[in-house]
Amino acid sequence: MPNIVAFPDTAAEASRPPLTCLVSAPVLLERVWPDARSRPSLRWLRQQQSAHAIPFTLVGRRVFFCPAHVLVHAGKKLTLLPLQLTPTTNGTIQLPVPDHFIDAAGLKDLLSQRLGLNRSLRWIRQQQSDRALPFVRWGRKVFFSPAQVIATLNNC
Repeated sequence: MPNIVAFPDTAAEASRPPLTCLVSAPVLLERVWPDARSRPSLRWLRQQQSAHAIPFTLVGRRVFFCPAHVLVHAGKKLTLLPLQLTPTTNGTIQLPVPDHFIDAAGLKDLLSQRLGLNRSLRWIRQQQSDRALPFVRWGRKVFFSPAQVIATLNNC
């Protein structure tokens, strides 16, 4: 499997809190969904919290989230893998752990800017329907991890 090259840090990236610290709900949304267009609402997050679909920590009456735990939870429990991926010899599938999520419009922009692929939203939704790209179905929303999508496209 080809290595995924880390993209250079920007000033905005440096100002974000690290993945391993406890943060409030608005900060979690900004950290896990850095693209404002792809970011779900605070109401959606509270619904996922009340349904215990997202890991959280109670400190007294306050609720905190660890972005690393949220990303690992989504990567292990919620990610639907492409059908063409075959397990390795020990039965696991190697995909990078997600570092953040974007929606289909954000994925379209990412594919055109970083990979030079001009794809439509219809193509992305068809790839999702055919299970050709990994995606996360979280409640009624669908998100993509850029690292996982790029790794999958490099393997094809």
